[in-house]
Amino acid sequence: MKFVSVLSSVLTSSLMFAGLAHANIRVSDGTVTISASGGDASTYGGSGGSAGDVNLNLAYADAEKTLITISGSVVRGGKASAFSEQVALKGLKVIQVYANGGDGAQGYWGSSGSDGRDGSSGSSGWSGHSGCPPGNGSDGSDGSDGTDGGDGGNGGNGGNGGRGGSVVISTSPDQNELMLFVRTSVSGGSGGAGGAGGSGGRGGRGGSGGSGGSGGMNTCRDAEGKPTNGPDGSRGRDGSNGRDGRSGSSGYSGSNGWGGSSGKRTFNLVSASGTQSYSALFDLQIVGATFIDDNSNLILEPGERVYMSSIQVANKGPMPSPAGQTIKFSFNGTSTLIAPAVLSVSLPPIAANSTTSLLMKKGELTLQVPAQSSLIGKKPVASGFLSINGVSLKYDVETGMAIGWPVSVAASSSRLSTAFDVAKNLTYTIKNVGAKDVGPKAQPLNVVVRWDSKTVPGSDVYLKFADGKVLSMERPLMTSDITVPAKGSAPLSFDLFVRGRKLLSSASGTLSVSVRLRDWTSGSEEVVQAIETPVALSLDMTQIEWNQTISLAGTKIQCQFAGLESPVQEIALIEIVKAKGTDKTQVRVAVPGSAPSAVSPVVTVSASRLAGAYQQFIENWTPANAVEFLNKQIAGNMPRGPWSFKGCEVRGQTVLPKP
Repeated sequence: MKFVSVLSSVLTSSLMFAGLAHANIRVSDGTVTISASGGDASTYGGSGGSAGDVNLNLAYADAEKTLITISGSVVRGGKASAFSEQVALKGLKVIQVYANGGDGAQGYWGSSGSDGRDGSSGSSGWSGHSGCPPGNGSDGSDGSDGTDGGDGGNGGNGGNGGRGGSVVISTSPDQNELMLFVRTSVSGGSGGAGGAGGSGGRGGRGGSGGSGGSGGMNTCRDAEGKPTNGPDGSRGRDGSNGRDGRSGSSGYSGSNGWGGSSGKRTFNLVSASGTQSYSALFDLQIVGATFIDDNSNLILEPGERVYMSSIQVANKGPMPSPAGQTIKFSFNGTSTLIAPAVLSVSLPPIAANSTTSLLMKKGELTLQVPAQSSLIGKKPVASGFLSINGVSLKYDVETGMAIGWPVSVAASSSRLSTAFDVAKNLTYTIKNVGAKDVGPKAQPLNVVVRWDSKTVPGSDVYLKFADGKVLSMERPLMTSDITVPAKGSAPLSFDLFVRGRKLLSSASGTLSVSVRLRDWTSGSEEVVQAIETPVALSLDMTQIEWNQTISLAGTKIQCQFAGLESPVQEIALIEIVKAKGTDKTQVRVAVPGSAPSAVSPVVTVSASRLAGAYQQFIENWTPANAVEFLNKQIAGNMPRGPWSFKGCEVRGQTVLPKP
């Protein structure tokens, strides 16, 4: 069984409440909310507030059990704040109790370090004086060093989360179904993330060195007053650049705050004899269910009924189900199983960690598959409810069966090619997946075979079965004597034979095989499956075996033999021999008498010329057919000599050749 965790009251009217409103409880649209959660921290590194504790009492307010009193208190810092509300059971959806710890705040971010100062630039050197001799330039002074950057500040630690609160739900042992409405949340608050450390300051850049002074110009002259081209004064050395300052170190990140501890919840059953405490509620689950169908084959056909025969319900929780209160099991319809009427049965209270079973008579809980072929292949699932005083749990209950037909049919070939007048075997397999036989002595099974063609009538199509029976397909054929064993199969085999009476060179048709079962709703037949096999036909005389002796005794057929003393001779028989796979057809004719000379030599004729004669002779031929065959196919091929003949006719009448 697939369990659907949905708590519902099955009842849907509007919510009613009475009494004073309190800050700790809120009622809206069928939801009762009780809050004792701690607040989240609002300053950097602050810890979340711890939740308060909730004492919740549940009880019916009236003898009819239509109103519920929800009362109790929220305790914060040793101070209790009471609350009390009355709500209608019919509109109640959930009682949500929050006692979560508040979240700690994030730690502050460390400050960034200050940047170092840049060094000052060195001064430039003096230029040398011009003269004879010229003066040299002085050196530039060095740049000063940059100062180091300041270190970043450390991040602050995150605040700790507040602890979750304690929730105690109390009621009497015969009313603890009300606890099924309660949902609690008692998680501890999350710790705040530590603040990130500040980044270190940038070191100052060193000052650039001063440039050296330029040398003085040489102004010396010789005795005649001409320039002597001596060297000028040398340039002074450039000053060195100052050293860059070191960048400051980044600060350390703060530590994350600790998460708050989770609270706890306790369920108390209070009676005159004392209080019993539990960590969890009773937990009813459908752990087993058995069903039987109408024909007990474990296959649910569209429209078929299914009956619940037993149900097993377990209490997997540590708490007993309500004392003295029956547990009602009921069905609602689904898309795959409908309930013709309101269906329900009652079970006794179930102790903690125990199971109870209930057996039902056939028909006590009845469901039915909708009569829709679109459901074939789907899994039938019923919607079940376990209810105590209108407080319900919903479950999906599987039948363990499938919607479908127990039988199917498969063909050995998806298409067929054959020649006219040549038998072709076809085999179909009928499979039964059900747990019971299908056939004459069980659920009736009919198999219908039908021929459809625009060019080949059903009267030209025959089926030959293993027992030698040959049936025409002029009308659809139906058989009801096939037995298909449970979890087994049965063959349907026959030879298909199509007469080429119309002498068509090619044609086509469709052979349909359908299996049918009784419809459970109407009693009529339902086509479970139909297979259509396309059949391609061709005229191929080489594939035909033709061995036939045609006796002409009494037909008064006579021919003219010019080489004999008595030219008019009566023909006693025609013998035709043709093997499969050859185009050669051997023909001999005979006149009355037993002497070897009474039989003609063999005449070989192409079978492709004899399609019409073949169709005539294998059915109800006439003397006129024989005369036409002798005159058109044999006389012209007979060797010269005493057996050379022509002009065959039925004595007393002249046979005119066909145009």
